Amino acid sequence: MKFPERINEHARGEKFDNLLVIPITQTGAINGREDAITAMTAGKRILHVGCLDHIPLIDEKIKSGIWFHKILTDSAETCLGIDINQEGIDYVRNSYDVTNIINANLMTGEGCEQFNTQDWDIAIFGEVLEHIDNPVFFLSQFRKFSQGRVKSIIVTVPNAFRRANVLGTFRSRERVNSDHFYWFTPYTLLRVLFQSGWHTRTLEHCQFGKPQGIIGRMKWAVISRWPMLADDLVATADLEAIDSKKPAAEDRGR
Repeated sequence: MKFPERINEHARGEKFDNLLVIPITQTGAINGREDAITAMTAGKRILHVGCLDHIPLIDEKIKSGIWFHKILTDSAETCLGIDINQEGIDYVRNSYDVTNIINANLMTGEGCEQFNTQDWDIAIFGEVLEHIDNPVFFLSQFRKFSQGRVKSIIVTVPNAFRRANVLGTFRSRERVNSDHFYWFTPYTLLRVLFQSGWHTRTLEHCQFGKPQGIIGRMKWAVISRWPMLADDLVATADLEAIDSKKPAAEDRGR
């Protein structure tokens, strides 16, 4: 799915519309989030930002073969994980001999010299931005501290219009990860990327995992018909020079 230029103009802040209508044109079968990312990064040199999980979940995912950092490590030419959870880094190193994860803080630049001395094809931010109190500043800081070594990024975030959220409105309930600050829509994700200096190339709705059983396949068929009900948004973006007339996000402050 690509946005018309008139939508990009609004996302860049060049135009304003109090009731902007965003056309959602995605068609065809819905993809799994993990499969979509793996296909885009296979055989490439990648950074995997926020690559760890909660320690109780890591064991289960490794045993099931679904720990995403391991999947990416196996499919990429080179995969370097970035996280700030030193306890988790030590745990996977000692328990599973996983050594391709570094501790680097993309907000402050501490530790970023470990990856900004060489070029990378893609940096993946998988389910990260919703945990950050200022995602524009965060992505702007990454652009600053990566020093032009990363030309493209893949960003995935929970979809505000996901099926479970829509159903929850009829029950007067919200179900959310308590560590999240935001839900994202296609347009708000587009705007965050533009405002932090990244030019969005594509955005698609995806599901987590794979369809399980008849019910799962039926659910995916429904979401393929109405993609805005999907679990996740997956965007690809390239480095874009910020207009010299507008201060960069890191200059505007948090």
